[in-house]
Amino acid sequence: LTIDSQKAWAVGVSYSMAPGAEILSTTDGGQSWKQVDAGVPTDLGDEEGYPDWVSASLRAIAAFDDQTIVIVGDATQGLLSGGIRIRTEDGGDNWEVDLTNFGHDEIQSFDSQSGLIVGMGGTALKTTDKGLSWTRVGHTEGWGLSSVSIANPMMACAVGVGGIIHRIQNEGMDWQRASSGSMSPVMDICFNS
Repeated sequence: LTIDSQKAWAVGVSYSMAPGAEILSTTDGGQSWKQVDAGVPTDLGDEEGYPDWVSASLRAIAAFDDQTIVIVGDATQGLLSGGIRIRTEDGGDNWEVDLTNFGHDEIQSFDSQSGLIVGMGGTALKTTDKGLSWTRVGHTEGWGLSSVSIANPMMACAVGVGGIIHRIQNEGMDWQRASSGSMSPVMDICFNS
């Protein structure tokens, strides 16, 4: 994700000794990168009934402005699988981590306030407050969604398992299934800008 011509973020999976998430940032146009500690827990012990460790695979990033960034992905807690949302509103100095029931594969922003997350189990979530809170939207019949692309605030599409394509209108509020003519997974979508 590029914030400007010099600042960018990248995410992935950390394969260090402790399971965790990889967040990288650059402020010099990609000449050098540094690891960012967002506070993703790797050992929750017996707190709140969670299994002993968390492993995260970060998949996507959206910026609502130059300070507010949301990162999403999958998280594993012992034998349980779910999702993870990581958010900063101060350009990466401080982060909030939220573990969720379903994995998140993609996040896109409509504008400086609104955005969509799609993922496992037909997860489709919308924010109108820069990712501070999320509301379930759409009727995705439980099929996993792998990607979403936003053409403008009134038009977007989401794709996923079983050849599923959803046409999304009205900033994520109206979902209509479209026929792809295929049962093969559709992994990504992008509108030409």
